Amino acid sequence: MQCSNCGHLNKSGKFCVKCGSKLGEGGVKEQVAATADHSATHTYSQPSGQPAQPNQHVENAKHISKMYIGYFMQGIKNPLATAQGVGDGQFINALITIILYAISIPLMMYFGWKMLLVKFFGVIYTTTTGEQLESDFGSGLLNAKPAADASGISFVDVVVKQSIFMFIALVVIVAVTYGVVKLAKIDVSFKELFARFGTFSIVPTGLFIVGIVLSLIHIDIFVYFLLFGLLGILFVIPLTITSFKNNTPGGLDKVYSILITYVVTIIALSMVSKGLLEEAKAIVLSVTGDELNSLF
Repeated sequence: MQCSNCGHLNKSGKFCVKCGSKLGEGGVKEQVAATADHSATHTYSQPSGQPAQPNQHVENAKHISKMYIGYFMQGIKNPLATAQGVGDGQFINALITIILYAISIPLMMYFGWKMLLVKFFGVIYTTTTGEQLESDFGSGLLNAKPAADASGISFVDVVVKQSIFMFIALVVIVAVTYGVVKLAKIDVSFKELFARFGTFSIVPTGLFIVGIVLSLIHIDIFVYFLLFGLLGILFVIPLTITSFKNNTPGGLDKVYSILITYVVTIIALSMVSKGLLEEAKAIVLSVTGDELNSLF
């Protein structure tokens, strides 16, 4: 079916793999542009008692959210076909995906720190309902007394700062991927590569979102979703590089392109992990005092 919004020919699905518009809904961009122009050139005077006109920024945000959800669901359903069909027009959607990926790890750490303490250190603590939680692993380490609650954990330090560092690391990985693709003499723009990288990242990001929900309801298997999501980035790199066809002879072989990007990825993620480990150490020590200090 041909998308009435961008003209892209889609083989199947309810949403366009290029622009994310719902198939069958025409003129979305034109309607948004017309509404924006109309609101910019006209001043409404609302009679007393009449409902106010909808805020254009809110309406645009709703439209972008709807478009992104369609793009995201299409990427979950058909990740390979969706990624290979996107162009630089999906740059914003890919950017949103990368941002979601970057903030997911710190959010899981922030919401699930109690489960991590129980699972890996055998810490006993009392929940708000008075229920004591304890891990079988290492339960003899700290079962002499209940651990204190870590009320001083900073959302800014754990989530905001670490999310920024993670986002920068991901941008560096994308930039290096773009560099090696250009060395392979593949004609592609940065926005197009970013869009494809972000689209391939939808599945790992989806795993992270499930992990965040599990950490919120204190189910410790969120750790596995965290690990699988992290491993997912190692699949995103080769999928992105090999998805582009090289019509020009010569250039860097794709095998070496992938290896170079892997090296940079390991370095970038190891630098980010140092900050996350420092925050994890601060959380543990804030709960246990000096009892686990010897382990660090």
